[in-house]
Amino acid sequence: MNRSELNEILDNKSVDELNAELITLFENFKVVQDYFDLKYKSQTKPSILKKYKQKIDKAIYPDWEFNDGLNLDLVEEILEGFSNITPKLNYQIELELYALEAGNKCANDMGGDYGEDYYLYFEELFEQTLNKYKQITTSKKNTTRIESILEMAFGGYGHKDTLEDLWAEFKN
Repeated sequence: MNRSELNEILDNKSVDELNAELITLFENFKVVQDYFDLKYKSQTKPSILKKYKQKIDKAIYPDWEFNDGLNLDLVEEILEGFSNITPKLNYQIELELYALEAGNKCANDMGGDYGEDYYLYFEELFEQTLNKYKQITTSKKNTTRIESILEMAFGGYGHKDTLEDLWAEFKN
């Protein structure tokens, strides 16, 4: 179904029928609940962000037998899913910076020999995050956080240098 077909169906529904559809979506899909919580209940933001951060940790960190983890496709899916439920760039930036922190922490904690693609992913994510950062009022808190990320960035594969170059270019 495309958007115009959906619009046609919705145009033929009463307000009560539309409300019933929304309630059904809300009751059956956690992502819909997260969407409404982020949109209408500011106090739930920390708990929703925490849930998405836990998903990122699970996607990045391997278990004690080195199974799972290092799943950048899943990290991307989590970030995209979160972006789909909130248009608020500051929330998206917060989660993207967390993913960058987690990726660097994992590399530093476990030796970091994950191959170039691992670091390219996080460098591209950082560039994407900086592009979003340009669109909002910058906060000292995020600037300090970014500088902290750069300090702890994994040095191998030229990763730290690339992140520092992207940051220097952003600031100019």
